[in-house]
Amino acid sequence: MSLNLPSLNWLRVFEAAARHESFARAAQELNMSAAAVSQQVRALEDRLRRPLFERQAHAVRLTEAGRAYLPSIQQALSTVDSATHGLFGAAPGQQLFVQCEPMFAQGLLARFLPRYCEAHPEVAVTVTTISQWRGGLREVADLEIVFGQTATLGRDSEALLGERLYPVARAGLAQEITGAADLLQHRDRKSTRLNSSHAN
Repeated sequence: MSLNLPSLNWLRVFEAAARHESFARAAQELNMSAAAVSQQVRALEDRLRRPLFERQAHAVRLTEAGRAYLPSIQQALSTVDSATHGLFGAAPGQQLFVQCEPMFAQGLLARFLPRYCEAHPEVAVTVTTISQWRGGLREVADLEIVFGQTATLGRDSEALLGERLYPVARAGLAQEITGAADLLQHRDRKSTRLNSSHAN
């Protein structure tokens, strides 16, 4: 039995939902309701007879089938977009999908991204945030910014900036600590006090 091709609109909705890993953010991008996004994704899953997302309480994640399907859909939509603009409209712009941790997006990227967009109006930048890096550049992003060491992130990674860590303690306790080895004498102090108070 042959499988009829899915609706192009279903595929467009699926691509946005998969890229954001969020029906709500996909709905905002597409100017739709989250319920409409969910319905169209469900219609696509029914047509394909395979689940594309794992639905959780406050999030959705791609299934293996969805992750395998996404790159081909992105390429197909990009081809249609390029052909349409090339033949009937202005020259197509470039799209750049960036994923990074929320703290980096809010603390640094938000400050400098407007300057980049002003200097490169031909590039449409889409930024999504990820709360936990799961290893490897995901198909939904052209660029992923994560915390880690380049030695453990692979050959395609490049260091952007470093960080400095400072220990913080109460003034009285800080006076007792003169070197890193002194920290070993204080790590269980809190739990010891708690255990003693329970015993009383």
